[in-house]
Amino acid sequence: MTAAGFDRQYQVDQEVQRPKLHLKGHYFATAEAWDDFLSQPDIGPAVAAYFGEIAKQNEALAKGEHRSYWFLSDTLLPLTHPVIDAYRSGLTPAERDRVALFFTIGSHNQNTRSLALDGEVAFVVAGWSSLFGLPDFFVLAGLSTWIEDLSQLEELFPRYEGMQRRISRMIRIAV
Repeated sequence: MTAAGFDRQYQVDQEVQRPKLHLKGHYFATAEAWDDFLSQPDIGPAVAAYFGEIAKQNEALAKGEHRSYWFLSDTLLPLTHPVIDAYRSGLTPAERDRVALFFTIGSHNQNTRSLALDGEVAFVVAGWSSLFGLPDFFVLAGLSTWIEDLSQLEELFPRYEGMQRRISRMIRIAV
């Protein structure tokens, strides 16, 4: 594009900012899946093993080392499948129909100059496999910056007025 004569024009005093990423995660479960299944005492060892492995992976990354990511299939599945199978085998067909769970995670990527959304990614996992996203969902919630008042929000996303606001609204409607 540069060779074709296009040039980026920045306002003289404009501060260069990194795009802001808004993560969103949702975990949906019926009462039968959430209350009944996740309260099974046998689920504890799988959860403890998962967070133990995450800690080891983070420690290895901090040292510039690598750890195998086959942990899910090699260690976690053998701990989790018997718990799922035992729970499912104790359900009547009517109860089994009421067990539903799925996990979604995604992001909105906001362009810092136009303040219009310029991309979205979403990933959905349904059924028993969604259980493997639940610990990550808890981690995401802990890593998130939780806005407690309007001043914090305005610090992260400053107001824009006048022509900039009108143009960004028109772009958002057009997109």
